Amino acid sequence: MVLFLFFENDATINSLYIYGDGHHILSGDSKGYLKVWDTRAGIVSVPPSFSTLSSTSTSTPVSTSTSAANSLASSSAGLRTTDKHNDSDSEEEEEILSMDAVDGPKLKSNVRNVTTYVDSLVNEESNKPISDLHICRGPEDEGRYLAVNSYDNIIRVYDRGTVETGALKTMTLMANLSGHKNQTYPIKNSFFVGKNYQSEPQKSKKKEEIENKEEEAAVSFDVQDSLLLATGSADNNAYIFNLGSSQGGAKLLQKLERHTDRVYAVNFHPTEPILATCSSDFTVRLWSPKKKIYSQ
Repeated sequence: MVLFLFFENDATINSLYIYGDGHHILSGDSKGYLKVWDTRAGIVSVPPSFSTLSSTSTSTPVSTSTSAANSLASSSAGLRTTDKHNDSDSEEEEEILSMDAVDGPKLKSNVRNVTTYVDSLVNEESNKPISDLHICRGPEDEGRYLAVNSYDNIIRVYDRGTVETGALKTMTLMANLSGHKNQTYPIKNSFFVGKNYQSEPQKSKKKEEIENKEEEAAVSFDVQDSLLLATGSADNNAYIFNLGSSQGGAKLLQKLERHTDRVYAVNFHPTEPILATCSSDFTVRLWSPKKKIYSQ
């Protein structure tokens, strides 16, 4: 792979997300800022050192959509040299960063430098670092909800609505989730969107339709009707929250207590309510609902 673009921020970037349009990247940094960057912006320049380059080459949740891949590919293609050379020389100049078996990384030509962002939002007033950001993905779209984990031990869940990809200030705060311990560790989150989940609350039954309190209590929780958010924690547990609807109603659903050290990351199955958790106790554990509701 070759490097064709890098971002200059004023603080350490702890988490990244590439939007489905392939042009915008969302970042969360150690000053508590969410920022959206446009890969089509910037100027061509040589970074001051290779260390600057390597610090921006982090692993990101890259979109798998064809359009996103094409958008990023076109951004890369725009940096290719057009000087008069034969084909082999041109291919060599297009290669920006190569690995040499003896000397290591070598910078071979210019890359595009993006120093300004298109939108920003302070996650919380005291500017605690952001350790993770996670956007839920629907079956066919980008996903409506954004979860931001911070060193203040609060996960803020934002409703992005139907706004444009790069808009942050138009988001609404949907929930503040607490109970887990983030402290100063890179704790990760994960969404699960039930196949029957509806973002707007439905009208409840009329009182006369409920014969008695026992009947009302017998209505069971259905995970496929829910929007869930799982998070790791520095207290050796994982936590699952039921976010209810976009109008509120978020609550702690369950604390998972089998790990014996910090739980750094969690990840839901793409379509089933199966959760994987990993910990400093050197284990990965898989969790599923008590009632068998998933397909083999």
